[in-house]
Amino acid sequence: MIVAHLIPDQTAAILTPLLMLALVFTLDIYLGIFFVIIVFISLIIMKKMMGETQFMDAYMKKLDELNAGAVEYVRSMPVVKIFNAPVIGFKKLYDSIIEYKEMVYKYSMSCRIPYVAFQWILNIFILSPVFIALSMVSRGDSPALWSAKVLFSLFLWDCFFQIL
Repeated sequence: MIVAHLIPDQTAAILTPLLMLALVFTLDIYLGIFFVIIVFISLIIMKKMMGETQFMDAYMKKLDELNAGAVEYVRSMPVVKIFNAPVIGFKKLYDSIIEYKEMVYKYSMSCRIPYVAFQWILNIFILSPVFIALSMVSRGDSPALWSAKVLFSLFLWDCFFQIL
């Protein structure tokens, strides 16, 4: 099942941005350059949001610990109910939940500034083609042509930003 969906999904993930880039450059060279700048800036900010690989290793270990604690909790419920056994495993599960919560909270707070910057910059970039169009129209280009280009690029960029 994974192999059956892997090839079409990866093909779409690679070809869609490349074809969008080609389409924007076909539309206008200035909008194409602007689009490439947006993509590079957004990739840099997304890299900052992802965090370090050491954190991801620690995160996955804590998640495995939490899953093991949950399984132990579920398996020990009948023993506790039938034999009135002590609830030692529940303390272990509670501690792993608290440790996991603290680690994830720290990570989410470290991503807060890059995420806000990402949203802020991309929203500004969506409005920027309007100013590029105003500049080109003031140079003597056709207002109708630039209106169509800006409208098309806004729709196209909205689709692209949904991918990011």
